[in-house]
Amino acid sequence: MTQESPDHLRCPESTQGELAQLILRQGELYLDGQLHLAVATQARAATLTGIFLPAATALGGAALASGEPALMWAGLASAGLLFAGGLGCLMAAVLPSEFHVSGSEPKRLRTALRHGPMSEVLDFEAENYQTMADRNSRVIRRYVYWLRAGGLAGAAAPLVGVLTWAALSFAPAYPH
Repeated sequence: MTQESPDHLRCPESTQGELAQLILRQGELYLDGQLHLAVATQARAATLTGIFLPAATALGGAALASGEPALMWAGLASAGLLFAGGLGCLMAAVLPSEFHVSGSEPKRLRTALRHGPMSEVLDFEAENYQTMADRNSRVIRRYVYWLRAGGLAGAAAPLVGVLTWAALSFAPAYPH
C-alpha cells in the first residue's frame, strides 16, 4: 500500500471549490499572523533603539568627561561602542522592507475569473499566498536576527565596560 502526499490527493469536483476557499482562508490567516509578528518584532527593536541611543550617547559623554582618562575612558568607550553596535543592529531590524499581506486586488481577481473557473482562481491565489508567506518568513527571520544581535550587544555592554575597566585597573603593567 502506497501513501500519497496531500498534493496528489483527489477530491470530488463538487468539493474542490470549498477546499480551495478553505486553503485560501488559512493562507490569509497565516499571512495576517506573520504581519502581527513582524510588527511586534519591529516594535521591540524600536523600543530598544530608544534605550540604546541615549545609553551610548551618555557613555560617550562620560568617557570624554572622565577624570581618569585612561581607565575610565577605556571602560566607558568599550561599553559605548558595544551599545552603538547594538544600536546599528536594531536599526537594521527597524528598517522598512517588502512585506506581503493577505488579500488580492479586485481587478486581478476579475481578470482571473474571466480566464478560468473559480476553483482554479482560488488555487492560484493559494499558491500566491504560499509564495508571499515564504518571503515574509525570510523577512521575519532577518528582523529577529538583528533584534537578537542588537539586544545581546546592548545587554553585554555594561559588563564589557566594567571588565575593561577592571582589567586595566588591576593590570600590573599599567602605571597608576
